[in-house]
Amino acid sequence: MNNIAILVENLNYKIGEKEILKNINFKIKKGEFVGIIGPNGAGKSTLIKIIVGEIKNYTGQISVNGKIGYLPQVQTINREVPINALQFAKMGAYKKKVSKEQISTLLKNVGLAGKERQLVGTMSGGELQRLSLARALLYNPDILILDEPEAGVDQMGKARFYELLYKVKEKKNLTILMISHDIGMVFEKCTSVMCLNKTLHCHGPTEKIKPDELKILFPDFDLWLRAKNHYEREHENGDI
Repeated sequence: MNNIAILVENLNYKIGEKEILKNINFKIKKGEFVGIIGPNGAGKSTLIKIIVGEIKNYTGQISVNGKIGYLPQVQTINREVPINALQFAKMGAYKKKVSKEQISTLLKNVGLAGKERQLVGTMSGGELQRLSLARALLYNPDILILDEPEAGVDQMGKARFYELLYKVKEKKNLTILMISHDIGMVFEKCTSVMCLNKTLHCHGPTEKIKPDELKILFPDFDLWLRAKNHYEREHENGDI
């Protein structure tokens, strides 16, 4: 396990008689950037909730080598709670003592300098996603797990967030496991790709997985391919 960050063996999960995940096996090496793709209802969010410990009643073995920082979808964050960015980020410290200066430095590093007192409810989707990243990094994790970080964020916000995420990964040598529907970004940034639809259909280096072959597994994959081509055109033109 020395070079393995996450090991999943014979994972199965049901709700009643309905199979959500079936016979899932994979390992993720330290320092990998793994993108999880699959259609809606494929069990992607369930998988990461099992890994982070939110779901317990599964069968199989999960081994995690290191501390996890978890970024849920932006839409799951309650914007009605009257807390500011500093208070929100501080939640990531758990029981560790951190100073206001440490948090302010971290906010500056994610592009939120001077936002300490801004209420979370007034932030854009992109700002809130970067604030969530700051909160996760305050715990000084070895592994970052993200659930659809592009959801609820505009195109410019997505591009900025992904560039920031990649820089953080390189600087801290983090292992990243990320669910995404942004197929262009997955094939652009991730070192490996997992294709999930209740079972694990493929898992390997990004360059060895051909999007055209995935049409066999996912009937709606044409939509993803068009999204990938759109991303690449915009990226080449410098529009994001």
